[in-house]
Amino acid sequence: MLVPAAALVFASCAAEPDSAEVRLAALTASSAVDALDDIQAVDDPDAAGVRDRFRDATREALEAASRAHATAPAATADAYARSLEAAEAAQRFGDAMALALKVLAEYEAAQVTEAEALTAQRTVARIEAAREFYWTKAEERDEAATGDWRRASAAARDAASGILEAYRNAPPSVRILYEDDKGGSPEHAVAETDERVREAAGLRDLLLEDLAPKIEAAEAAVDEATAAYRDARDAWRALAAGEAGQPP
Repeated sequence: MLVPAAALVFASCAAEPDSAEVRLAALTASSAVDALDDIQAVDDPDAAGVRDRFRDATREALEAASRAHATAPAATADAYARSLEAAEAAQRFGDAMALALKVLAEYEAAQVTEAEALTAQRTVARIEAAREFYWTKAEERDEAATGDWRRASAAARDAASGILEAYRNAPPSVRILYEDDKGGSPEHAVAETDERVREAAGLRDLLLEDLAPKIEAAEAAVDEATAAYRDARDAWRALAAGEAGQPP
C-alpha cells in the first residue's frame, strides 16, 4: 500500500492545477481588491453592507485559493502563499478598522456630550442675564420719582417675567441646578455648567488625539492588504495564463 500512496502523492505534486479553480482564485482575489478599494472610497466604512462585503470577499478569496491549491500543491505554492499573506493582511486591517471605528464612536459621543454641556451653559447664561436685567430694573424702580414709579415697577415686573420664562424654557438638567433641595444656586449653576463644558471638551480632545493614530494605522493596514491581494491576484492570473511554469 505504501508504493501506490507514494505514487499518488507524487502525482498530486506534479499535477497541473485545475484551470477552473485557478481562474476562480484569480477572480475572487480581484474581488477582494475591489472590496478594499470600495471601503476606502466610502465616507462611512461602518455603513450597512460595507464591512460585510469586505469580509465576504476576503473569505471567498481564501476559500477559492485553498481549493485551487489542493488540485496541485507544488504548482500553486507561490500563489497560495500570497493568498495566505493577503488573508493575514486583511485580518490586520479588519482589526485596525474595528479599533478606529470604536474610538470614532467614542469621539462622536463625546462631541454630543460637549454640545449638550454647551447648551446648558448658554441656558444658564440666559437665565443669569435675565436675572441681572431684573435687578437693574428693580433698582430703577426703587430710585424712581413718584411720577415714574408705576412705569419703573411695570418694567421690573416684565424683567421678573423674563427670568421665569428663561427658567421654564431651560431643560430639566439645567432647572435642577437651581432647585434649593439640590443645594442649587445661581453660582452653583454657573460653576457646574462651566465644569461640564471643560470636562466634555477635555474628553473630546483626548479622544481626538487617540483617534488620529488609529485612523492612520487603519489606512496603512488597508494599503498593505490591497497590495497583498493584488499580488495574489496577479499570481493566480499568471498560473491561469500558463506563465508561471512548473517546478522541476
